[in-house]
Amino acid sequence: ALDKSSGKQVWKHDRRYPAKDDGPDAYSTPALIKTGGKEQLVVVGSDHVNGYDPASGKVLWYSDGLAIDSPYGRVIASA
Repeated sequence: ALDKSSGKQVWKHDRRYPAKDDGPDAYSTPALIKTGGKEQLVVVGSDHVNGYDPASGKVLWYSDGLAIDSPYGRVIASA
């Protein structure tokens, strides 16, 4: 995450998850959402979804299991 005024890095996480058919990288735009009155930065990649505290970078939650077997190859959902 970068400071919007200075452009300097504030925090960073290496996403080292075992992804079935994907690398550890995330090629999606992070989404800033508000839930329960608090903001979260949500990042999708490596067959996982993570929620971070945007100020500190603390991992708030994560979920795996996004890899879906398909006879057509990898399925990608986007919004």
